[in-house]
Amino acid sequence: MRRSLSFLILLLALFMTRPASATPLTVTLSGPSNPTSLGFVTSVDVTIRPTAQTVPTTNLSAEVRTPGFAQVIALQGHNCPGTLIEVHDGGAAFRWTGLGNLSGTAQISCTIDLRLLRLGATPLLLQLACDQCSNPANNRAEITLTAEAPPDLAGRIDTNPFPTVGPATLTLSFANEGAGLARNVNVGLFGPPALFANMVNAGTGHCTDGYVLGSDFASIAIVQMDPGESVSCRFDFVIPAAGSYPLNLLISADSAAGLPDPWPDNNSDQVTLQTADLTVNTRFSPSPDSNPGDGQCADGNGACSIRAAIEESNALPGYQRINIPYQAGGYFLGGVAGALQITDPVLLNGAADPASGARPWITRNDGDDASLFRIATDSPTQTVFHGLELRGNPLLLSVDGAIISQSRGALWLRECTLSGGRTTGQGGALRGTEGLRVTGVEFFDNQAATGGAIALFGVFDGVPDALIEDSVFDDNRAQDGTGNGGIGGALYLFRAQVDVLRTALTNNRATGNQAGQGGAVFIATQTQL
Repeated sequence: MRRSLSFLILLLALFMTRPASATPLTVTLSGPSNPTSLGFVTSVDVTIRPTAQTVPTTNLSAEVRTPGFAQVIALQGHNCPGTLIEVHDGGAAFRWTGLGNLSGTAQISCTIDLRLLRLGATPLLLQLACDQCSNPANNRAEITLTAEAPPDLAGRIDTNPFPTVGPATLTLSFANEGAGLARNVNVGLFGPPALFANMVNAGTGHCTDGYVLGSDFASIAIVQMDPGESVSCRFDFVIPAAGSYPLNLLISADSAAGLPDPWPDNNSDQVTLQTADLTVNTRFSPSPDSNPGDGQCADGNGACSIRAAIEESNALPGYQRINIPYQAGGYFLGGVAGALQITDPVLLNGAADPASGARPWITRNDGDDASLFRIATDSPTQTVFHGLELRGNPLLLSVDGAIISQSRGALWLRECTLSGGRTTGQGGALRGTEGLRVTGVEFFDNQAATGGAIALFGVFDGVPDALIEDSVFDDNRAQDGTGNGGIGGALYLFRAQVDVLRTALTNNRATGNQAGQGGAVFIATQTQL
């Protein structure tokens, strides 16, 4: 009996001191069920707990690795106990140390953040080691992480942010700048109903895919866009009145696996259309615009003079209109030396007095030897003077074009009066060049040595340099007191092809110390009238 009891005690001791179970731990890994965009971070949840709560697990360590692959993941961070360090560059494997011991109900639950550097499927293995882990194959867990090439939709609104009231246009430009296919591409333009009331989609191709026009939006739905594919869609619309009109562009798309575009920052654009009608509200123009190009006509005191309005217009893209209301005392451009220079096409629109019909008038009030305006736009788009009375400097000048010098760029004078211009140079009212049009204009009491009203210098290239229609030239003089006779009492034309229609020339004369030439019109070399 005593021998049997001793044998049982020995068996019990042997049982209690034998190695623990070969699988003392339960390990689980869980990651995203959908692919992750290449180069982006994905999170893997780790859970480690003892299989048998009565058996402690000691000296626990682990390795996280991607079997058979090098440089396919990179560790971005974790909240796990202990330390994770790369075994070698590129993230092929990470050594996890300092986990400590587990016993009873204690467990490890944490998250490891990894950046995927390889397209397609990548297996991720967590291998545990401990004093009791006799069979490493049983103390491991594995999942597969998948990375796909993502799309990247970028879009913008291209338009003149300072348009005039009336017809306008914009272009929606968008492209898939990513390396992956973009599916379910939705493009939406949103804004005030006033702009969409007359909105017309003038684009072709993808621009018409799934096109819908609503009361305050226009949308396009494209099935897919390849990497590198771009689309530009033009829209025509009408700006009904002066004001501010915000427009917003929003784009969305999915990847081939149904993931959203991972770079949303460039999926939108915004522009506010601020009608660029600039209205003059002061008669004098000594001060410049305080901030040319901001869409606001204002000098340092907040006043909008003709000078400030033109400086603002010169700095703005596109075509602007400057409204000049009637003032009984007129407008004065003095105070700054030199002609007021127009470098970007513009409409200067005079608003007549409602009671008398008198037009706003503009002159200089100083002794500067300069034209009122100089056109230097280098543009075939016309600068237009409409409904204005332009008066010359009371002094006798020496410049070419006592009132307007058309140096470079097209010019159209409509329903204006040009009078009182006096110069010893060329063009008592206007020194012009190719691209000139004169409609319903009265030239009177102007004087120059050459071309009492207009001295026109063309290029004679087979294209008409000027059109003069429905106008009157009266009492203009070509007068030179230096010993030579004046040339062209009303018009002096040199190398110019000019069409003159329904126009009266009366009481114009060419005089001087010697015989003048061309009392009304002088036609010089290579001129066609």
